Amino acid sequence: MSRPTSSTTASRTPTAAPHSRNPTTTTTSQTEDMASRTAIKNVFVLGGSYGGGRAARLLAQSLPKTHRVILVDRNSHHNHLYVFPRYAVTSGHEHKAFIPYARLSPSCSPPAERASSAPSALRSRSSSTSHPTPSSPSALSSDPASRILLDAAPSNPPPSAQDRHLILHATVESISASSVTLSRAFEEYGLGREVDYDYMVYALGSRMPQPLEMSEEERGGGTKKAGVQWLKRRQELVREARNVVVVGGGALGIQSASDIAHHHSSSHHVTLVHSRARLLPRFDPQMHDLILRQLRALGVQIILEDRIVLDERTTVDREGRVREGRVRTRGGRELECDLLLLCTGQQPNTSLLSSLSPSSVDPQTGLAKNTAVVQLGDDITVQESVPEDLDAAAAWTFGGADPSDMHA
Repeated sequence: MSRPTSSTTASRTPTAAPHSRNPTTTTTSQTEDMASRTAIKNVFVLGGSYGGGRAARLLAQSLPKTHRVILVDRNSHHNHLYVFPRYAVTSGHEHKAFIPYARLSPSCSPPAERASSAPSALRSRSSSTSHPTPSSPSALSSDPASRILLDAAPSNPPPSAQDRHLILHATVESISASSVTLSRAFEEYGLGREVDYDYMVYALGSRMPQPLEMSEEERGGGTKKAGVQWLKRRQELVREARNVVVVGGGALGIQSASDIAHHHSSSHHVTLVHSRARLLPRFDPQMHDLILRQLRALGVQIILEDRIVLDERTTVDREGRVREGRVRTRGGRELECDLLLLCTGQQPNTSLLSSLSPSSVDPQTGLAKNTAVVQLGDDITVQESVPEDLDAAAAWTFGGADPSDMHA
């Protein structure tokens, strides 16, 4: 979205101040570079995951030199979320879920951050002086399998005519009609905590239900090292459990149940509870029959058209462990359960957007209201593309899982 003229995020074309040159100083490229930098327009991309990362790269490749892309993400590495469910069960692959950000200017991407680089290039990153890391390389941890530094934030060279775009490791604390407030300043790029913008792409994605979402403490500043440790902890919880109940028959719940049943077939009992009559209700009906057969072949107990009830008889901690060793369903079933996994859908991260323009976020689903050209709107009716038998909350679910599977 562009900078709005009011709290209703109506877009406008920003105007730049006239660029005057001093005839006595325009003969040096250095002075011209400083002048162009003064007039440069900031294009913020909030969130470096699948949508935001792709948008930032396309913009960086196509925008004129008068514009600078600033990608902001709370994580030091791209989190490949689609492999989290599997790597939370299988061991030895955790490092693969956290991918170093490549620079937005392709010609300036250092070998140490290219996936095609040889391991020696990754190991020699600490000796490079042109791409400094935020802290001493000798103090950083290294994953023995990938040879990639674990707690290094994205390291950008100083902006230049060739590489003016930035990737910032920070949390977005607030947004206004003209600026973004970050959790930290970046003095090396001449940026304070509050940075003006001319255009913004809001791509902060969604959050998973507990306990599949890292807490702030577990995130550890959003480093790869903290993410790897979190996945290893999830693996440990799965190994320690003997009776696992997965709630939600969408893609996330199905993968979690099948992976646990496959990798712990001799020691674990897995139950999948889904509130609908068929799995993946937003997909082709044939998918249900195929997946049902495969899950049963793995030994997964499947309970359809029922919901888990969490009341005073059940105590579930932050990690999903059930103190009483059992949970109950609305239909009267009592299931043995050491570990409860709530795969009941994602919630949009639109709280910052809502604070800027409340009318631009649907109060029921949390979805942003977009125009036909994907600009932020306000008096727009959100188009529901889900079957009528799904309630409004299901509009944002992951793979068709229904939050009403959980009945508290």
